[in-house]
Formats: sequence, structure tokens, C-alpha cells
Amino acid sequence: MTSSRRSEIASVGWRILSWVLAVLLSLMVVAPFAYWTGLVTKSDMLNVFVGTGAGRYTRLAVFAVVWALVMTVLVTLFARLLSGASRRRQRAVRS
Repeated sequence: MTSSRRSEIASVGWRILSWVLAVLLSLMVVAPFAYWTGLVTKSDMLNVFVGTGAGRYTRLAVFAVVWALVMTVLVTLFARLLSGASRRRQRAVRS
């Protein structure tokens, strides 16, 4: 296996790890905020499954949009941090 191939595989692994961490962290940030502000209540979550009409999805859709935004920001930050660390490591190896 060549060095570039190993680097590519490691890069994919770091990206997957970034997404997993971002999903978990963003949920931990957005869910308490949504409950605290009253954006999503436990009864709203129950209504998604047992309620009727399309209106039952409105608050959940807003919650999902906010969660996606926070998750995207976190993944972008993780990717930049990891790529910067990777570049510094490569420079150190070349020196």
C-alpha cells in the first residue's frame, strides 16, 4: 500500500469520525435549547407519531433545520482542524 493510499484512507476515517462527533455534539447542543425555548416539547414528539395533519411536523422541521446547521458548522470546523494538523504533520516529516 502506497503512502498516498494510506493517507487517503486515513482522511476518509477522519471525515467519518468528524460526522459522527458532529451529529452527537450538535444534538447535545440543539435538543436542550429546543426544549428550553419551547420549540419542541415531549408532546410535539409524540404528536409526530400519533397525531394527524401536516402541522404536526412544523416544529420538528424547524428543529431539524437548526440541528443540521449546527452539525454542518461543527463538521466544517473539525475538517479544517484535522486538515491543518495533517499539513503540520506532513511538513514535520519532510523536514
